[in-house]
Amino acid sequence: MTIALPGSSRNGLSRLFGRRKAADQPTLAADPLGPRDIVRLFRGGKGCAPDQAIAPAGLNDREHQDIARLSRLRGALYSKD
Repeated sequence: MTIALPGSSRNGLSRLFGRRKAADQPTLAADPLGPRDIVRLFRGGKGCAPDQAIAPAGLNDREHQDIARLSRLRGALYSKD
């Protein structure tokens, strides 16, 4: 006696007992959350800080001296003398 399983025989039992692909599953939310909504959830409804441009810090005197020293070394390396 044989049992007829639904679906094509190509997939066999893996299709019957396997998991569905993520693309086949319907989304639970009608409108998925955006990055700002997720931050708002984790910060307790405080909202998220506005995007701010980060200004680079200025170089100190030691870094200026190092840059000058390196440029002099490069100049000596590539000079024709």
